[in-house]
Amino acid sequence: MFVLVAANLMVAACTDSEEPARIDNMENGIESVTLERTYDEVFAFEMLPATGPGTTPERGNTVDLLLNMPYLLTSGLIPPEFVINELLSQGLNDAGMSGGVQWEPYRLRPGDFDALAQALQRAYAHGELRYKAPDTWVRNFQDWHVWVMYIKHGV
Repeated sequence: MFVLVAANLMVAACTDSEEPARIDNMENGIESVTLERTYDEVFAFEMLPATGPGTTPERGNTVDLLLNMPYLLTSGLIPPEFVINELLSQGLNDAGMSGGVQWEPYRLRPGDFDALAQALQRAYAHGELRYKAPDTWVRNFQDWHVWVMYIKHGV
């Protein structure tokens, strides 16, 4: 099982398309800006090594980023949109000895989830990948992970 570390780590990102949409939010009286990207928009992210210092710069889209998150898709299930947005908004997926990825935090542009799921299915090289709506009690990544362990392994 990997550990997700929430961080405000910002990775300088360049895109091949127009500037992504930024949404202004107010949280606890503090204004924050949320970046939105389309599922196929190309941007910069960095691969974290399994051990040791340094990172490897990469460019890709949300599909590439999700495929590079250690263990995320090993169940053969695509996380629901709210879980994907939770992960994308963290800007860091660190699986310790299994490496990880870091990027500028963002959310998937509304209406892109179905296209993202189809693109993930086409790109996944380790067997079949499918979407199954989780039970109603699933509210975040941790709940989704527990739900996956239950339906796939009876745990």
